[in-house]
Amino acid sequence: MPEQSLKQKKKQSEPSRYWHVAAIATAMTLGIVFCIFTGIFYWHKEEARFVLRHAKDTYLAANVTAMDCLGSSTEFLSDKRDSGLSKEAEESIRELADIKGEFMILRWDIKNKDKERKMIYIEDDYLVYFTYENSSDYQWRVYRLGDNLLGDQMLGNKL
Repeated sequence: MPEQSLKQKKKQSEPSRYWHVAAIATAMTLGIVFCIFTGIFYWHKEEARFVLRHAKDTYLAANVTAMDCLGSSTEFLSDKRDSGLSKEAEESIRELADIKGEFMILRWDIKNKDKERKMIYIEDDYLVYFTYENSSDYQWRVYRLGDNLLGDQMLGNKL
């Protein structure tokens, strides 16, 4: 009789053992999926920081080139080109900033640095939109291009 009761207890405990294994496997799968999505999110955020750094380097190079063009009385802006700059100014900016992306000057007043300035920088799957409106309002907005457009709330203004 004791052998039979042990067998019955063993049979009763087997289903609960499978539930424990299934619960552990499910928890591990969910943990792995969470880690993968978190890693992808931070990878995109890190890429956005590199692109933002390149955009800021481009802005600084454009400032230096604008001052150089103003001092040497050469052309800085050009309506005939897609970038909004003369060929010499664009080459100078690329050389100074050492960038691989594309940029476009939308608005720039080289004689008055307190005027409104706007610039777009595109590299890989990211677009950086720079605006400067008053003497202290700099805004850098980073967007990820692709299936959807992620704005400031996703990548952050304070990268």
